[in-house]
Amino acid sequence: QTLSVIDGASNQPKVLITRPNPETAVVNSTTNKVYVGHSDGYVTVIDGATNAFSTIQTGGHSANLVLDEATNRVYVPGGRGIIVIDGSTNSLSTVPVGIYAQRLVINTSARKIYFTSGIQDFAVLDLATSRTSQIDVSSPVDVTTWVDDFKLKRATNEVYVAHSSQSW
Repeated sequence: QTLSVIDGASNQPKVLITRPNPETAVVNSTTNKVYVGHSDGYVTVIDGATNAFSTIQTGGHSANLVLDEATNRVYVPGGRGIIVIDGSTNSLSTVPVGIYAQRLVINTSARKIYFTSGIQDFAVLDLATSRTSQIDVSSPVDVTTWVDDFKLKRATNEVYVAHSSQSW
């Protein structure tokens, strides 16, 4: 229920915030801001210089955030849309994506976000055009495919998708 910062020189932790369900964090080293995603639909924004913080209600599945430092944008899965936090104003916008977005990975050099709902649905959002393309990673007919995990090989813009199947 807390987020701590560890001083690298002394290895001493200091609790910065106590807010329910912190699950992920991304750091924008350019702006010195830390974004903490909470599974209850909130993102805490911490100023790395002062440790002052504010909270944004995204309504999305804020437990999975990705960051594009070059554009100062944080992306949050938000149901059938991907919520965009503008890092300079903390304002929100949403890019509709057509399928339920739950987990994201970003390739900033290719300007693409790959995402999944976890069950069969897998897609890519082109950040330059805001177009979404669905990718079929399903198994044979009458089998449900679960996307267990996926990782991006940034150098080649290849996504490795690990999935399992469940027949009904």
